[in-house]
Amino acid sequence: MVARTKSETDTRVADTEVQADLGINLPPRWRAVRELGRGGQGVVWLAYDNELQEPVAIKVVHRSNDRSSAERFRREVAIGRRLRHKNIVQVYELIEAGDRLAVVMEYLSPGSLSRTRDGARSPFREVLKVATDVLAGLQYLNGQGIVHRDVKPSNILRDQSGRYRLADLG
Repeated sequence: MVARTKSETDTRVADTEVQADLGINLPPRWRAVRELGRGGQGVVWLAYDNELQEPVAIKVVHRSNDRSSAERFRREVAIGRRLRHKNIVQVYELIEAGDRLAVVMEYLSPGSLSRTRDGARSPFREVLKVATDVLAGLQYLNGQGIVHRDVKPSNILRDQSGRYRLADLG
């Protein structure tokens, strides 16, 4: 596996000419690049922030006629925006376009624990690192009066420095 620097990732994303169809009209600041994954709540896309010249992740929530689901998502984004911790994925912004909602957040490569491990057994030191980082993030959230509610491998992301971080408060 070849490790890439942040600038290599930025250049690769910035040079991608494909404009993906997210099912939502993004403001011109962001350009969708490719789908990263699907979950029960929505689809996550790799995108490029034209203003800051860096990759971001955009989670587009599935359509719902349920107002309470939309309000829960808005609250989750508002809470996520104020959180600052080395083991929590940074949330940047809420996008509302008609009946669609999306959240713009920090993009972490190589991605989620479920994607990077692919069922392979991890060495004990790596398991300990995951547990330590996740517990540090959960301890921070607990101190903020927040319960994560959805800790699972697809919501544990690894950054390029090897730190594990929690995403998607659930």
